[in-house]
Amino acid sequence: MSFEVAGHSKVGPSGQLPAQLILRRAAPTGFNREMGVTGMAGQGKLRTMISPVVLRRESLSDAGAVEQIVGAAFGADEPMLPTLVRALRPYSRFAAQSPPGSDPLALVAELDGAAVGHVMLTVGHIDAWESMVPVLVLSPLAVLPDHQGAGIGTDLVAGAVELAASTGAPAVFLEGSPTYYGARGFTAAEPLGFRRPSLRIPAPAFQVALLPGYRPWMTGTLVYPAPFWELDCVGLRDRALVQQIEAAG
Repeated sequence: MSFEVAGHSKVGPSGQLPAQLILRRAAPTGFNREMGVTGMAGQGKLRTMISPVVLRRESLSDAGAVEQIVGAAFGADEPMLPTLVRALRPYSRFAAQSPPGSDPLALVAELDGAAVGHVMLTVGHIDAWESMVPVLVLSPLAVLPDHQGAGIGTDLVAGAVELAASTGAPAVFLEGSPTYYGARGFTAAEPLGFRRPSLRIPAPAFQVALLPGYRPWMTGTLVYPAPFWELDCVGLRDRALVQQIEAAG
């Protein structure tokens, strides 16, 4: 998967994502690119001002703002996620491309100079027959509530996959809506020979995007980084809901 900006690939000649780049023109406020047109609150019309959405690598100084975005995006439903992001940062580096002390493998979306979205990649492993294979896990993906539905999450997913490919990782895994992520380059992982880290992850929600570094022997069980387990952020605790999702396919 490759995305172009003004005729130039977003991944630089060194194989690294540039620190800052303009992905697209944001939809006008009040326009939901994925769901249709909704008027401004109480006004029934659209603003015409269009601002560029900028996607850049997260820096260490972004930590506080990122945790606020994640907290606002998930609210009381997932209160541990800001803590999870903090705990995952040491795992958000891939081999020599991200030595200790470097910026994490994470992206921040900015609109008019303000951070409005974030996505993080962390290193997990596939327990393949030949060897343990480092892969990347996309989680969490967060956009501030006032900016959801405008395509910023779509841009963050695309940028994360591009960033993952630049590291040489063979695959990106996630657990999430197959409808949402299936339209953004992901597919069900189990039919490809991968096994879920936990049976509490509904099979349709266990998804993967294969990258150029993938080889057919790289199959097996996905092993999450430790913070997912320590903070109980794997899958669902509602067995009936898991069964319902799996039955729906």
